[in-house]
Amino acid sequence: MFDMKILVVDNGTAYLRALLHQLEPNDVTVTTRDELSARAITSVDVIVLSGGSSMSVIGHETEYGYELGLIRDARTPIIGICLGFELIARAYKAKLERLVVKERGLISLKYLQPHPIFLGVPETCVFESHRWRVKEILKPLVGLAKSKDGYEIISHESKLIFGFQFHPEMLPEVAVGDEIMRNCLNLIERQQSGDE
Repeated sequence: MFDMKILVVDNGTAYLRALLHQLEPNDVTVTTRDELSARAITSVDVIVLSGGSSMSVIGHETEYGYELGLIRDARTPIIGICLGFELIARAYKAKLERLVVKERGLISLKYLQPHPIFLGVPETCVFESHRWRVKEILKPLVGLAKSKDGYEIISHESKLIFGFQFHPEMLPEVAVGDEIMRNCLNLIERQQSGDE
């Protein structure tokens, strides 16, 4: 995973520095949602849709229209984090529900099925910071992990699209998100190179 070209779409995340640190030493370029263009994504190996809190997905589908279309028409692997996860869920018609109280802090994960992104990673906790949850998904999405709030990890059944409701870039010393993200990037790299 150390020679991939990664495009991070910054949706206003407060954790951009931690995310960029997590993705080192890959070749990482950052763009904003407003600067995102079709030309910018033609020469990358992975697109990471960051979190963000300035605008929810619900009620702002027009503003997120390019990202939603990018997800639906994906030819490049995509990893969505927090708001990016919510964009993936929404692109495939999952229902987003607003939480009464913002979820912030460590939360326990429950794996729903074996998957390569969990290789060597125990079921334990991840770092959350969000106001929305996904309780139900529809095909072609597949649920890989849940918490008390709903789905925490989803994937596409045939494309390299993964969504993390949590922040894998945060608290790597106590949470397992960093290990799951590393496994996810390794899986994408292996599949792109034909090793899987």
